Amino acid sequence: MNIYVNEQKLEAELTGERNLKEVYQSFKDWTFEHKKYILGMSIDEKETSTTSSSLDTLEPANVDRLDFYIGDEMDMLLHTLGEMDHYVDQIGTTLFDKESLCIEDISHLQEGMQWIHQIMTSFSAMLKTDLKSMSVLLPEGSDSESIKEILERLKDYSQDFHNRNTRKDIEEFLGDLRSFKFFIMKLDLQLRSMGVDSSELISTVEKFENGMNPLIERIVSVNEKFQRGKDKEALQDLDGIAEELHTCIAVLHAVEQRLLRDQGHNIQALSIEDISFHELMKNLAALLKEFNDALETNDLVAVGDIMEYELTKQLASLQPFLTEMKQLLLAKEDVAKSAVKGAS
Repeated sequence: MNIYVNEQKLEAELTGERNLKEVYQSFKDWTFEHKKYILGMSIDEKETSTTSSSLDTLEPANVDRLDFYIGDEMDMLLHTLGEMDHYVDQIGTTLFDKESLCIEDISHLQEGMQWIHQIMTSFSAMLKTDLKSMSVLLPEGSDSESIKEILERLKDYSQDFHNRNTRKDIEEFLGDLRSFKFFIMKLDLQLRSMGVDSSELISTVEKFENGMNPLIERIVSVNEKFQRGKDKEALQDLDGIAEELHTCIAVLHAVEQRLLRDQGHNIQALSIEDISFHELMKNLAALLKEFNDALETNDLVAVGDIMEYELTKQLASLQPFLTEMKQLLLAKEDVAKSAVKGAS
C-alpha cells in the first residue's frame, strides 16, 4: 500500500498496523506531534470518512493507495467551518417547507446540534475566547447577541420538538439558524483575513465597491421580473444576489476587524451622511431577515418591494463606507512600502 500526504508519496513503512483504522490512528498521532491536523482521507482515490466503520475491516494489503490531506490549525478551522456551513444549509433546506417534524427528523436534529456545540466549544478554545464573547449582529432588539445564547436556544428547540412541533416552532428555530449561518460566514472571512496581506483585502473591498451599482441594478431587474410574472427566473436570480449580499457583509466585518487590529480604526463609530457603519449594518441585517421571512411565506410582492425600495437605498448608503475602508487600507500599505523603501 502506498501512502500519500497532500499528493506527495510518503517514504515510510507500516509498523505492524493490522487494518486502516490502526493506520489512521498512527498517522493521526504523527500529525499531532507535528502540530498538524487531518482534513480528509481517501482510499484508492475515493473519499472516505475518517470515522467509517469499514476502516476496521480493511487490511493494508488490500488497498493500493491511501491518501491523507493535512493542514495547520487555521486550515483545520476553515475546513471544519466549511463542513458546518454545509450542514446548516442542509438543515435549512430540509425544514424549509415542513409543517412538523417526524421522530427521525428530531433525532437527527438533536445529534446535529450536539455536534455543532462541540465544534464551537473547540473553536472557542483554539481562538482563546469563549462562546459568550462571540456575537452576531441582530436586526432588532439588542445590538448583538452571543453565539452561546443562540446555540443554547437551538439546542433547546431541537430537544423540545417532541412537545412543540408546529410550523411556527420550526420558523423560530430557522430564525436562530439563520443568525448562526451568518456568524459562520462572518467567522470564516475573519479567519481568512488574518493571514491575508493588505493588497488582497484592498482588491476584495474594491471588487464590492465597483460592483455595488451593478448589484443594485440586478436587484431592480428582479423586481421587474416579478411584476412581469417571470417568478421562476426572478427567484433563480435571487439565489445569487442573496449569496453575494451575505458575502459582502461578512467581508466588511472581516475588514472592520483587520482595521481595528492593525490600525486602531473603529469603523463601527464612523458616520457618513448622518448614518454610522454600525447602524447601516444593523439596517441591512434587518432587511435580510424581512427578505428571508417574505420568501418563506412566498410573499413575492413583499420580496420585490423590500429589494427595490429599501435594500437598494441601504446599499447605496454603503458605497461611501467601502471607499473609506479602501482608503484606510491603502494608507496602511503606503506606510508599509515607505518603511521598506527607507530601510533599503
